[in-house]
Amino acid sequence: MTQQADFIPTYIKGSSGYLFSIYFPPLPVDSGQKNIIYIPPFAEESNRCRAMMAKQARNLAKKGIGVLAIDLYGTGDSEGNFVDGNWDQWISDVKIAIEWLKEQHSQKCNTLWGVRLGAMLAADVALETEDINKLIFWQPVLNGKNYLTQFLRIRIAANFNNNDKTLGTKELRQQFKDKRSVEVSGYEISPELAFSIDNIETSKITSLGTINIDWFEILTSEKANISRSTQKVIKACSNTGTTISLHQVSGPAFWQLHERILAPDLISETTKQVTES
Repeated sequence: MTQQADFIPTYIKGSSGYLFSIYFPPLPVDSGQKNIIYIPPFAEESNRCRAMMAKQARNLAKKGIGVLAIDLYGTGDSEGNFVDGNWDQWISDVKIAIEWLKEQHSQKCNTLWGVRLGAMLAADVALETEDINKLIFWQPVLNGKNYLTQFLRIRIAANFNNNDKTLGTKELRQQFKDKRSVEVSGYEISPELAFSIDNIETSKITSLGTINIDWFEILTSEKANISRSTQKVIKACSNTGTTISLHQVSGPAFWQLHERILAPDLISETTKQVTES
């Protein structure tokens, strides 16, 4: 008997081009009760999270839960260049992936799993999609403006090492206002995408209503605490009726590290919460 592959690479026709995707089918195939779509983080963080994504997806598949991981348009092995990608297009592509699961695997997808900036994209998709009733957040980005500023500082640091100190974040942001893209470590950011990231705020989380959120925060040391911004969002959600279960786990900040680092506690706790819900 031929052993079933534990993942299936495929291309899904997205809104602007084909999206490279990997489907981790439930094992055995007929055991699947649900499917989850994985939405990756931004730029180089996506590459740093691939090992964690694959490990988590395989763990869930063994529990009878299928996982579809997609490369958003212009990223990874999908069609298009990074500069061609934009937020609305990525929302559309995730919606198309949801429909693809229905057509190809006869299963509704009611759960989105977003990492870092991908968590905020998942929230936007959920706000526009009736089928989604559960979100999994790994270390979500809570302030788009701050996040983009930190990303632009990578460019500034690289120029500093090259003795080029002419541009700061203010000048780089002016390029966006002048409708010019900005290249950071090989990723060319369009003005449209930059403005979308700048406008990301936690208010979208507090407006998710009856959608259940499993929020995972990774504490990198014994002395680490949940950030004030996270505490503020959790409190705001309790006031608006948004259902959030906060899970604190110990582990490395793998999305920041070039080495292939795993966070076993995060994987085991995520598997537990997803399979028991």
